[in-house]
Amino acid sequence: MKAHILVVDDERDFLTLVQGSLGSDRYEVWTAKNGEEALKRIRQTPLDLVLSDLVMPGMNGLSLLQRIKEINAELSVIMITGFGTIETAVEAMRHGAYDYLTKPFEQDELQMRVERALERVRLLDERQYLHRDRIEREGLEQLIGRSPAMVKVRELIRQVAPASAPILITGESGTGKELVARALHLLSPRRERRFVAINCTALPEALLESELFGYVKGAFTGAIKDKRGLVEEADGGTLFLDEIGDVSPAFQGKLLRVLQEGEFMAVGSTKVKQVDAWVVAASNRDLRAMVNAGEFREDLFYRLNVIPIVLPPLRDLKEDILLLADHFLKKHSQRLGRGVSSISPDALAWLVQHDWPGNVRELEHVIERGLILSQKGTLTPEDILPPELPQASAQISDLALPYRHARQTALDAFNKKYVAAALLRTQGNVTKAADECRLERQSFQRLMKRAGVHSKKYR
Repeated sequence: MKAHILVVDDERDFLTLVQGSLGSDRYEVWTAKNGEEALKRIRQTPLDLVLSDLVMPGMNGLSLLQRIKEINAELSVIMITGFGTIETAVEAMRHGAYDYLTKPFEQDELQMRVERALERVRLLDERQYLHRDRIEREGLEQLIGRSPAMVKVRELIRQVAPASAPILITGESGTGKELVARALHLLSPRRERRFVAINCTALPEALLESELFGYVKGAFTGAIKDKRGLVEEADGGTLFLDEIGDVSPAFQGKLLRVLQEGEFMAVGSTKVKQVDAWVVAASNRDLRAMVNAGEFREDLFYRLNVIPIVLPPLRDLKEDILLLADHFLKKHSQRLGRGVSSISPDALAWLVQHDWPGNVRELEHVIERGLILSQKGTLTPEDILPPELPQASAQISDLALPYRHARQTALDAFNKKYVAAALLRTQGNVTKAADECRLERQSFQRLMKRAGVHSKKYR
């Protein structure tokens, strides 16, 4: 691939000489007769190197160098100077020029200096590639999975992160929406600035507004000084709004203004502030259905949903469960200082068969709890299953009991397992569990009481 070079000089004969000396076999050479023309070319064309005369009418070479560095700090610049201005050329190198060349010069010297500058460009490109590769690995390493669905999610993140367009991440609770948002930030051009996350459900709306937009002194009781909001803290970076579906229509309008105009006002202020924050939103609710029901603003939905990312529930990613379990085992075993290095086949079988209503978050908590409880070097079903849920492999040990007694014992064990599993799936919601089991709520509650199972343990 040819290197792209711009030569800047007010003498047309000199431009023709340099262009001819460099040739067209290895280089693509553009020329500019003044600083303004050079800056226009730099903004329009990806360049590898600029050669600029130091003394020119209008914008001189030193001023041009400063403007170039404002546009692209990494662009290499060689200053061309006469004997009488060498000190100024050295001063230019202090301001970021890579090298200087003194007139008159031989063609071999010109090519040597150009090649040396381009070698620096190649080294910088390689360093930036390695840096991007490291950042990509760090950003995506928490999104574990070999399933086609997770591979697709990672590829989509790589594709859309550089654009910084509004993104809406949807999925059930515990599927890793914030991990995706952080990966997007790390792979975006904004990664050097702040990633600011806020859970819209965690705060009352009045407090949410002051947290997001800040407030001025005297805005309300206790506002003894001005405070910057999270929107302003995210300026130049990424603002992650989790559970966006839980905010009121009135507050949605204020968020829309930030997205459309990049404007907001602090609580108690009449001054409009500008902000450049990449907004990434997430919700575990069906926002399209909420729009149809009049519960979510249609204009805000379409403004957020420029690029949708849908995270599948863990029950649809059976092939990833063992990978995730092994990851969490290593992560928490090291943190807790436990010598547990494996999971037994019976425990692995239960992990794969479980529906995981709490998704990846629930799986991580199960492995963490198992590590705390385990007394061995291997996690067993006894370590990872909730104590209320009988072991899947458990058998009635005493088959010598009278038939009726044995049958009742087996029935009690089944009822306990059945009720506990239903509550586990519905996160302790008794009404929903009863509906799933095709039972009246009162009948289900009687089963719970008989089995000694309490719904609050599953919430």
